[in-house]
Amino acid sequence: QMISSVLLQSDFGEHYPEEIDGTLNIQGEIATCCKFNRWGSLVAVGCQIGHVYIVDFLTRGVVKKIPAHVGPVSNLSWSRDGRSILSASVDMTCSVLDVLSGHSTRQLLLFDRIVSAQFNPRDDKQFLVLTLGGRPSLESTSPDVESKQLSISHRRMKDDAVSCVAFDRRGKYVICGTSLGQILVYEVKTQKLKSIVHQSNEWQVNKIVVPRRGCTILTNSQDRAVRRFDLDELVSAGRKGKKVEPVQKLSDIIDRTAWKTVCCSRDGEFICGATTEAYSLYIWDRPSGELITMLQLQELKGEALQDAQWHPTKAVILSIGNGIVSVWAR
Repeated sequence: QMISSVLLQSDFGEHYPEEIDGTLNIQGEIATCCKFNRWGSLVAVGCQIGHVYIVDFLTRGVVKKIPAHVGPVSNLSWSRDGRSILSASVDMTCSVLDVLSGHSTRQLLLFDRIVSAQFNPRDDKQFLVLTLGGRPSLESTSPDVESKQLSISHRRMKDDAVSCVAFDRRGKYVICGTSLGQILVYEVKTQKLKSIVHQSNEWQVNKIVVPRRGCTILTNSQDRAVRRFDLDELVSAGRKGKKVEPVQKLSDIIDRTAWKTVCCSRDGEFICGATTEAYSLYIWDRPSGELITMLQLQELKGEALQDAQWHPTKAVILSIGNGIVSVWAR
């Protein structure tokens, strides 16, 4: 009956949230980032003082509190089996946390600000880390396995730097965005550069989002536009720096809003942009490209959004502003 209820909720009606539905209680601490596990049953919430809270999304109660870092948590990622959480902090450490015990099973000190940290979606023993101005590296949960840095010493990378990274949904490729608007695709198995893609502009790529279904990626660039690319087209572009146009381009053409982060529904049919300057969530319908709703929380109007995450199966978004984790639902 429970499974049938979930299927009914996810298969009928509008698939995007419409109103505020409360907050997550993290015992009065200041939230900085959050992440659902792949089923959407648990939420990991990173806090200002370095704690990671695990919240049961059904009851919205805290089930575990993990003292992971001494500085604010900046990134979170769940392993595919849901037994580990990868957390990164502004204290320049990256930790693999065991969910059941609450202990750190692997910790890295990287001597620079960590831009991104993500588990391989198909290999719980491998994760990807990027530091500011550094090279992306593939790390293992085992301290005995050597780190593998991706080579970016290509002639087309002169005066350019990797600004964001992400695995594709099958963990086969690493996709990198650069400070001059290029997109690089590496093969995980060989760590070799597969293709280089030039966009029609040279604006920095701030974030890469990979929908849970389909074969597309989303990029959030510094020119305040969200672009959707066909991944197969990027992979097959080759290493000569071919120009590839996005399948779709989304932006706020009236106010020229900048996006702090971008997330999307499971199938990528709805795309959400979280603003940097005001507490607003813009939601577009992917097939038509139309802006269908804008969610605002009047009590926090003017507060900058720090993070936004779409539920893996439901029409629910979590947003963080002023240290509060708000829940948006239908």
